[in-house]
Amino acid sequence: MNKLDTLRLKQYSHESKAWERLLYFFKQENVFLKTRLSEVLDNRNDTELLVSAEYFQNHFILKDELIDKLLQEIHDQEKDWKENFINNRPVPYKKQLDKKERLRAQMQDFKENFREIEIEFNKYVISI
Repeated sequence: MNKLDTLRLKQYSHESKAWERLLYFFKQENVFLKTRLSEVLDNRNDTELLVSAEYFQNHFILKDELIDKLLQEIHDQEKDWKENFINNRPVPYKKQLDKKERLRAQMQDFKENFREIEIEFNKYVISI
């Protein structure tokens, strides 16, 4: 493997590790939001609140599932790159770059969507 390939592998690995840290942060943030939802329900549990709580709880559960899916995709991509590097196989750049670009887009969408539901939840809690 040439020097350029080694540099690319290091860059992709760095990017993957940054995404993992970000997803673990969101996982912790999601735990906080679910805990906050539970606290709100402990203080007041009328029917309207229960409907809203279910709405937010479903979103939080879906976020957990998506985080796990994204983490798995990151690990799979990292494994593919490292296997090619270790076995000194040519890296199928076009295919790998397309996967990496799709994952970048998924990460961007996830960050935006997570922040939207977090803001929506915080506004809702303030309003009740």
